[in-house]
Amino acid sequence: LYLVTSLSTLILLAYATFRWIKGWSRILPILFFTLWNQYLTGNHFLTATFLGFICLLTFILWRSWFEKKNLIKAFLLGVISGIGVFSMQILTFFAGVIFISILLVSLNAKVGIKHFFTAVLGFLAIGVPIFLWLISTNIFNDFYYWTIKYHFKSYPYSSLVRSPDDILVYLTIQSPAV
Repeated sequence: LYLVTSLSTLILLAYATFRWIKGWSRILPILFFTLWNQYLTGNHFLTATFLGFICLLTFILWRSWFEKKNLIKAFLLGVISGIGVFSMQILTFFAGVIFISILLVSLNAKVGIKHFFTAVLGFLAIGVPIFLWLISTNIFNDFYYWTIKYHFKSYPYSSLVRSPDDILVYLTIQSPAV
């Protein structure tokens, strides 16, 4: 419930501030929310602490790229998405929506697919070193188990509401908002 509430609030706040506030000051309410949300709600998990901030940076970069398409912004969008996905794997869905939107906008805006590939390159700039480190330290199997296999089993999270059915509910709630 915390994740759904937090992301929904962030998305609504981002929409409202970007619609009604002009200039650089429109990021101040969102910045305040992302920096203080985890303390106000009592969620002090280290990885969840940066969830709102990563989503905020991704949204701001995506909005900035959407208004004026730039390869540097696309690359940074990939880097920030990579940091988010490898820190908190639930952001895979959010990053997937961002990358699909970059692909579709790139094709429709006639700027070419190079923006999409630049964003993928930014994602890989974070992902490949982490992946190589996981393999070189011989812990890739543990990483795979604890980040993918463990989360999709219904037993460990059945009491914590994180079964595959709940991921579908999360997608149903968050996808239209994203």
